[in-house]
Amino acid sequence: MADTTVKIDDITRNRLKALADGAGMSMKDYLAQVAAEKEQERLQDTATAAFRRAISSPGVVDRFDA
Repeated sequence: MADTTVKIDDITRNRLKALADGAGMSMKDYLAQVAAEKEQERLQDTATAAFRRAISSPGVVDRFDA
């Protein structure tokens, strides 16, 4: 996979570098991990919302328990 450049301000770059260093990772690997974690959070939020909609329908929990 080819690398690319993303333009960010120096403050943000320094914050990300410090976080990556603190995790013992390169910034490239750290950003890949953060992206994967955020993607997983989004998927979990979507699934949670769908589950809450499903169980909020009248009688669903009772039918499930039966």
